[in-house]
Amino acid sequence: LHKAEETVKVREARVAAQSSEVHRIQDEKKALEEKLHKAGETEKASETKVAAQSAELRQVQDAKKVLEQKLHKAEETVKVREARVAAQSSEVHRIQDEKKAL
Repeated sequence: LHKAEETVKVREARVAAQSSEVHRIQDEKKALEEKLHKAGETEKASETKVAAQSAELRQVQDAKKVLEQKLHKAEETVKVREARVAAQSSEVHRIQDEKKAL
């Protein structure tokens, strides 16, 4: 009977130790699940931020294209006007030369 009682005490101690270990592992598991959940939320937030930045980048690129087109058009207008001024200047010189000849 005494030996049986000792065996029971030893086994109860083992069960208590194992139960304590199970609780510790469950706590670790819960902490890891919380970290995983937070990581998932951070990932979603980052994805949302990247999507917003991507949309903003597309808007900036579109605006840049529009500005480049306007610049090109302005450059073409300047060339046309410079050609007109050159032609008018040439006409003025021709008229002045005719005036001197008279």
